[in-house]
Amino acid sequence: MGCDISTLSNHNLNLSSIEALANDLANRFGYTIEFGYYSHQVYTDLLGHDIEEDFVSLGSIEKTPFKKKYRLLSCNYQQKLLFEKHGDALFQMKSYWNWSEPDDTKPLPNHERIEEEKRGILIAEYDFEPFFEFDEYNHLTIYDKIVSNDFDYYARWWTLCSTIQERNGFDEDCFKNYRLQKAKLTCLLGGDKLYYVNDQSKFLEGVGQGSESEFTWKSLEKHILEKLGDCLISISQSVLDKQYLWRMKLLDEIKIGFMDDFEDIKDMM
Repeated sequence: MGCDISTLSNHNLNLSSIEALANDLANRFGYTIEFGYYSHQVYTDLLGHDIEEDFVSLGSIEKTPFKKKYRLLSCNYQQKLLFEKHGDALFQMKSYWNWSEPDDTKPLPNHERIEEEKRGILIAEYDFEPFFEFDEYNHLTIYDKIVSNDFDYYARWWTLCSTIQERNGFDEDCFKNYRLQKAKLTCLLGGDKLYYVNDQSKFLEGVGQGSESEFTWKSLEKHILEKLGDCLISISQSVLDKQYLWRMKLLDEIKIGFMDDFEDIKDMM
């Protein structure tokens, strides 16, 4: 399996409700935003709702003049409704767990699995994606304190590593423009720093693959630093400090990750 870039930053978005988040994003981007969720039959049945298994629109924020249209999806909307309705009793309902193979004799999951499911319901998880599929490289996944930022495609993971660590095939203007776009979006969302990590990393224990949802921003930074140690490369320092650049080239490429605080490009933002 190939390795891709996972880009993680902090944010200060309004997550008090999906509508509040849609309004916040619409005001920051200037985009028209439809917000809602995809219904799943098992949850629809448990809720007693009569809706098709499809996208369910909860509203739309219109912006003029029209620039782009995006869709904001709550990834666990129906599960949150079920938890609001039943509380912890939800996890004692066999129909919640055994929907794929209804079987009243099958035991309930253990306590650890139930707590994992509960955490997944309580966290914020939203997808912010283009309404039209052809605009596939401009996508955010928004968690409580962290954003996975897939806006602006550069390359796959090993090409990024080669670009930064070895300066192979290095187009300074192209890479600087990529960083500037990422920096501007990070600041737009209320962040001040971002991390580039290998989405298939064997060292980060699922961070870059979705496990970042369970972290606060501070705990994520601590986790990345502890797991990568000296192999966490500062992009701005590699530009500002030639000695650092030479030391960086000796690091194990299998383990490396990157941090960008935009220190060398702040005047361009």
